[in-house]
Amino acid sequence: MADAGDAPEVVPPDPLRSIAFHLGLLLLFLRISMLHQIQTVMMGFNFYLLYLFGIPAIIGVVAAGGLRRAFRGRPAYYWAGFAIWMFLAIPFSSYRRGSAELLLTYLRTDLIMLFVTGGLAVTWRECKQLMYAIA
Repeated sequence: MADAGDAPEVVPPDPLRSIAFHLGLLLLFLRISMLHQIQTVMMGFNFYLLYLFGIPAIIGVVAAGGLRRAFRGRPAYYWAGFAIWMFLAIPFSSYRRGSAELLLTYLRTDLIMLFVTGGLAVTWRECKQLMYAIA
């Protein structure tokens, strides 16, 4: 008799999540490779590539239920709690502006990637695609 854990997880096709996942792959690749910064330095102007792929990917995460999927595990709670802790520490900081800028940078760049990677990848194949984008 086979356990329920032996059966592969069947994910119903969701075109919105699929599009958001592929935009998230592009966003992850751009963020890790720093290609957007290289383009800005080489060409002398900014295409805002992270915004071009990031905003639709984030909208896709929210619309496809990626936030709920990302919060299935404890690490998402820890990283969100870290953001809340940083927010609570700003009034007690000796350099409030720098602390606020650090929090905004964290929210804009790192915490977003948690939800894009953890909320959109649901199959092993998609996890491998994320690893390939990082590598």
